Amino acid sequence: SGPVITGAVQPERRADLRRTYLRLGTGEIAAAIVFAVLAQVTVRPLLPASAEEIVLWVALLPLEVVLLQAGVYWLLARSWLLRAPMPAATATAYRCLRAATALLLVVSLLVLLVQLPDEPMVAALVLAIWACAAVEFVNYYLIRLAYPVGGWVAGVRARREPRLARDLRGARQRSTG
Repeated sequence: SGPVITGAVQPERRADLRRTYLRLGTGEIAAAIVFAVLAQVTVRPLLPASAEEIVLWVALLPLEVVLLQAGVYWLLARSWLLRAPMPAATATAYRCLRAATALLLVVSLLVLLVQLPDEPMVAALVLAIWACAAVEFVNYYLIRLAYPVGGWVAGVRARREPRLARDLRGARQRSTG
């Protein structure tokens, strides 16, 4: 998991990281809410058929799931930050969520491909929403993709392990001894 910092700097460093994790957690949850509201209020009324409305929600569901998982992860991680590995029960839950979310991404993509709307703009929109969900899944569970713009290419090339994935690995190492 993360480094355990000792010495006089630990309380300040931990407080700074706790604030960062609070911002990240509330930001991901807020993003999930904003995407759902925007879909309901601005996109749904523009769709010509109820079948296209269903396809919109099929595309949006995986994104909502990943964002909510991420938001809750950041908020929970504030409790073990710089002190201990991720608790075993939390790690088990997130391993199950990782598998379930991967399955949700596959199933939703299959539904989208079978039910792809005829309207090119709507088809592009739902595929773009699904792609955002896939990118977020990769960013949290496989390879870190979130970096400042100036260092994005170098960051992605470094193929760093995401914080959630490191916490899951640290919890597993602790349980296997």
